[in-house]
Amino acid sequence: MTTAAVALIRGHAGAALSANPMIFGLAALAVAAGPLVVLRATGVLKPPEPWPAARRRWVERLIWPLALASWLFQLHRLGIDRAS
Repeated sequence: MTTAAVALIRGHAGAALSANPMIFGLAALAVAAGPLVVLRATGVLKPPEPWPAARRRWVERLIWPLALASWLFQLHRLGIDRAS
């Protein structure tokens, strides 16, 4: 993901996409987190409440397939699936 992040920061969206498409989701989260931190630090927004156990399980069920998909994409990109 580092290669994709560096490419995206340098403005090479195509290279970032080919390195790891999940970088766009991570970049969106990073951009959204900045204003939230500032708004919470200044007291405009109240501090977050802990998530209920059901929501934490739902997020976990979402994250594991995304991590697996990212891993499989990297294996494919690096040519691990091709016979030598």
